[in-house]
Amino acid sequence: MSGGYGSVLDRLAAGACVILDGGIATELPGVRAGHLDSQDERLWGIRALVEDPDAVLDIHRRYVRAGCHVLSTNSWALPTAVADGTIRRWETSGPVHWMDLAREAVRLARAAAEPAGNGRPAVAFSLNGDVDRPEGAETIRLLSRAFADEPPDLILLETLSLVRPSLTEAIAWLVDTGLPVWLSFRRCRHGLCGVYGQHWGGPEGDAFGRAARRFEEAGIGALLVNCIPPDHVEGMVGYLRDFCDLPLGAYPGASRRNTEGRLPTGACLFLYTDGLVERRDASIAAGIGVLVDTLTCAAADIVCATAMATMFSDRAASDDVAILAVRRTGA
Repeated sequence: MSGGYGSVLDRLAAGACVILDGGIATELPGVRAGHLDSQDERLWGIRALVEDPDAVLDIHRRYVRAGCHVLSTNSWALPTAVADGTIRRWETSGPVHWMDLAREAVRLARAAAEPAGNGRPAVAFSLNGDVDRPEGAETIRLLSRAFADEPPDLILLETLSLVRPSLTEAIAWLVDTGLPVWLSFRRCRHGLCGVYGQHWGGPEGDAFGRAARRFEEAGIGALLVNCIPPDHVEGMVGYLRDFCDLPLGAYPGASRRNTEGRLPTGACLFLYTDGLVERRDASIAAGIGVLVDTLTCAAADIVCATAMATMFSDRAASDDVAILAVRRTGA
């Protein structure tokens, strides 16, 4: 057992809180010159592993100084970048391989954690739900090879939503790596929950609680909820405790505020639900990328027609889709 994860287990055994770090991508604009472009933002800033690793290291070190017990690697969107081929676009000065990025993510977090000595934070390798794909098993096996010389202390599978058989299989593959595995879902007492507190689907009864019990039986080390508003976390720990004895936690997103802005004359605002960009055989980030590359400012009806024709040129909608376009034409 590594010292970092051993200290986490000691805290849990003593009934003490374990503090995770915060976002990395949201901190990068304040460290790097300029700001994150749209591609970096949807991938939570992992491009910095290639272009500015020192900025990532500095963010990790600031979380260590703040007293965090767990450091998350800057790798959350790695499965997405592998699936949609984004990494190939970063090869401006030479080849970039995703397994090297995985190693670099661990190395940077480890470099920030090591000076803390015996009480050093544990390093959690962060992954998103895009490992729940047909090629996910192979990706996870390759990650195990990448970790052969310098493994993280645990794997943190984050921002999960649907509990389906394919996800259960992916979780089993992660457990088979021999590393502790923590899961985190976007769930509240109402069911699936978004960053703004929006709910999808109807009441689920005890379905997620029963799933938590199965996760515990599969060997999961902890269960958390994340990326939901703070006021939606209430009641989740007590609810889950009825079903399992796992360590439980929450790291909600920041409270969201209403923002008013002025739409300039000639500008177009386009709003859509995730059913427009989500499909089973590709990541949601890939769908957003296609949409961004396709749309231009035009009459509202043309914008809507273009979006629908592009996103459903080769398939029927598999989920409810709602879109709204507004173009300001007057002064």
